[in-house]
Amino acid sequence: ECRQDEFHYTGLPGSLFAAEDKALDERTVGHNPERLNLMKGGIVYSNAVTTVSPTYAREVLEGGAAGWLRSTLARPELRSKFQGILNGIDTAEWDPAADPHLPACYDADRPAGKAACKRYL
Repeated sequence: ECRQDEFHYTGLPGSLFAAEDKALDERTVGHNPERLNLMKGGIVYSNAVTTVSPTYAREVLEGGAAGWLRSTLARPELRSKFQGILNGIDTAEWDPAADPHLPACYDADRPAGKAACKRYL
């Protein structure tokens, strides 16, 4: 969040984004209309919005996790570009128990290799 007059550091006047369909959120409209919600602006102007998991995306869209962005994410054109991508790694490809690129392999039964990798780094 920033004030409209601070937004000029981006090279654009903040007044361009001072509208409910752009960067003013539920909190700023009635109380601090000089403040821009940059997260909302990012969502409005993005092609896609992702979060750490499909479960969290549902919590944001259907639960209370959206906070002041609740009405923003209720807009069909914005809701449709919001999705969760599972946070994590491909454990078959990045398996420290069998990775030939590590100086020592390790797993829950052989944790000493982890310490050797840390020393190597």
